[in-house]
Amino acid sequence: MIKKLLFSAMICAVCANAEVVNGVIAVVDNEPITNYELVKVQKLTGASPQAAMEILIGQKLQQSEIKRRGIAANDAEVDARLKAIAEQNKLSFDQLKTAVESQGINYADFRENVRRTLLEEKLYNSIFADIQRKTTPENVKKFYTQNSSLFTTFDSITLTRYIAKSQAPLDKIRANPKLRPSDVYVMKGTLKANQMDEGLKYIVTNVEQGKFSPIIPTRNGYEMFYVNDKKGLRTLDFDSVQDRAIEGYVTSERKKAVAEFNDRLRSNANIRIIERPQAQPQSGKDKDKAKVQKRN
Repeated sequence: MIKKLLFSAMICAVCANAEVVNGVIAVVDNEPITNYELVKVQKLTGASPQAAMEILIGQKLQQSEIKRRGIAANDAEVDARLKAIAEQNKLSFDQLKTAVESQGINYADFRENVRRTLLEEKLYNSIFADIQRKTTPENVKKFYTQNSSLFTTFDSITLTRYIAKSQAPLDKIRANPKLRPSDVYVMKGTLKANQMDEGLKYIVTNVEQGKFSPIIPTRNGYEMFYVNDKKGLRTLDFDSVQDRAIEGYVTSERKKAVAEFNDRLRSNANIRIIERPQAQPQSGKDKDKAKVQKRN
């Protein structure tokens, strides 16, 4: 009899945990978001629960709009994009799969993320159609004038580099630069512009003194840079950076278009956040204690 009771209790505990793991925590236009999805996004991105929830809400809104417009990406398109990713990294198809899985990412999930990217690109192509018409010499020159800090060069730069396994501690440092989490590796140094890697130079050139760079995903985690100082700082003339100015203008306009589009989707959507219990399910004894305390 005791064994049966213990077995029943174990089954109940498993079911209770399953409800917590798979429980619906939000609904976006009748599309559920589960706690499992939230944990999955946190694992993939290193984001906080709040940031992961925003990512999922955005994804659900986009998926709903993609369905409404009848946009699709077939397996041949996904395979072609995966082949392009492999070739860019000088890998074979099988090597790409091995590289993805070696980073703790399920290959099927990676493939679905590629499919989602293709669908989003098709969705946004219609939004970006008007940007090409707006990319005139006058608008590009205006962008250059209003964003002159993006078109500077320097002789040397002092940087603080932050490296972490996940994005969350770097987000905390951005919010409070005085923080020094134990799980973040920090190093500071001065580099001459003519000795810098072109990729790093491109990133920090666009960051003003006293500001952080965007958080950058790497093979082993995440990193970002803080610009302490720039020596010999000067603005480049428009003719020498015209191509960069065009690229900057188009990128800026695309970001604005995406933000406005997503705001419209969100304002017209039915989003319901379901409050879920934070504590783990209580044992029988704990429940009895809670009841006694409640009566008092």
